[in-house]
Amino acid sequence: MYAVNPATIASFTVGVTTIDQVEATLGKPAGAVRTPSGNQVIAYAITRNENVSNDRTPETGTALPKRHKVRYSTMLSFDAQGRWITSWTRTDDLGDASPGSLGNMGAGDVMRNIGG
Repeated sequence: MYAVNPATIASFTVGVTTIDQVEATLGKPAGAVRTPSGNQVIAYAITRNENVSNDRTPETGTALPKRHKVRYSTMLSFDAQGRWITSWTRTDDLGDASPGSLGNMGAGDVMRNIGG
């Protein structure tokens, strides 16, 4: 899984493709930063809940599959003139997104049968 399809990145030409062309192709980035040297980095990201079939952390009270939030990011770097230099990807596991996980359970999640 990628935030930007690698085939799309492969269609860009180093030193030729401009930031305006990239944004016309990919849309508005999720974020952008300008470096002290004048270069610019833009980022595209998606977050998904995914089953983690090899996670053996015990779950209590649920037969649902263990799920984690995973963020996929693609960053593209441009020189001071706005021409594409390089890109890279990153995958971050943001942690447990499973319903019924005791690790995310708060005091307000516990219901008591009072008087009965």
